[in-house]
Amino acid sequence: MPILTPAGLPAALAALKAWLAITTDAEDAALTTLLLSASEICDAFTGGSLAEAEWADQPEAIRHGIIRLAVHLFSQRGADAAPPVAIVALWR
Repeated sequence: MPILTPAGLPAALAALKAWLAITTDAEDAALTTLLLSASEICDAFTGGSLAEAEWADQPEAIRHGIIRLAVHLFSQRGADAAPPVAIVALWR
């Protein structure tokens, strides 16, 4: 089971939209894709060791790192997708 399951997606999407100050649904599809990508990157970085828990049960640092990476991917469209150092620190 991945870190971000379909059941946890609405809460993660709401958190991402709040971080980006997006109040419409126009970007939801793109933001969902970014969240899933960020979750997969986190899963690979952590070796899948956290994949058993639901989104709400993940450590705050993991959830925050996924949101921050999705923000990074959103703002750096087409640029390097490597996690910034601050996110890596959260995941360690």
